[in-house]
Amino acid sequence: MNRLPFTQTFLGAVLVSVVAGVIVVWVAHHTLSERAATGSPSTHPPFGTHEAQRTAKPRVQRTASPQDPEVAEAFVAQATGAVRMTVGGTAVARPYALQIWGDENTGGQALLEQASSTGWTLLSYGGGEWDVLGLMTNGVPRAYAERLVATINNGALPASASRPMEVPAGDTITIATPTGSVVTKNFYHSAAYLAPDQHNVVIRQAPDYDVVYDAPDSHFIINLFLKPLKETRRAAEAAFLETLNISERDACKLTVHEFVTGLASRIYPQSPLSLSFCTAP
Repeated sequence: MNRLPFTQTFLGAVLVSVVAGVIVVWVAHHTLSERAATGSPSTHPPFGTHEAQRTAKPRVQRTASPQDPEVAEAFVAQATGAVRMTVGGTAVARPYALQIWGDENTGGQALLEQASSTGWTLLSYGGGEWDVLGLMTNGVPRAYAERLVATINNGALPASASRPMEVPAGDTITIATPTGSVVTKNFYHSAAYLAPDQHNVVIRQAPDYDVVYDAPDSHFIINLFLKPLKETRRAAEAAFLETLNISERDACKLTVHEFVTGLASRIYPQSPLSLSFCTAP
């Protein structure tokens, strides 16, 4: 029997291996090409997918308000995922502003506040359209809130869709609680703001806090805006007792939630608190 020399045998094996490798590479390339063409899943997305996401035009709420470049730039700089956001018009009532924005899925009216030391600060991304009460309970005084809402709505305040409630006419209001009724002074007479549907009323407002009554649920909300929180909270609770003309004991029977909001929420946790003088049950 004739045997091929060792060198020829070795070179033949190498050649077979190379050909097999070329075939494997060609098959793999052909398979990936088919997946990309048919939309089948693959480990790596087709080239340009991420770029397409970045350049896709987001949906932005329409408004006739022109864009304020300073506010828009500040919002984009502080917004999470701003690379896929776009911004629209701006309503400004210094030191507050509403900035229209949108992304691939949603949009909103971001609330910003201007400070002399830090410039425009993002307070809230918003969700849908703000109303006057919503802005006021985030620390915006009534006059500024009304101007922002009117500007963002082309000069017209939105009509309320809720059925108006009857405002108490007497000198006092009786609020039922699980531990007995509480009689308060009729705070509607001296309210800082009454919602169009009369469901909510801002019964006291100051630069560093406000007190809101939710009539349908018979509960109160105290919003704390400024640091130091301890002093602000003490002043807000004192104003709450004075406005309702009740004792601490009666106040503890009521449902009252305190929230840290606005610029102060960046320093203190934004979680519901109870009145500081009420002991936990």
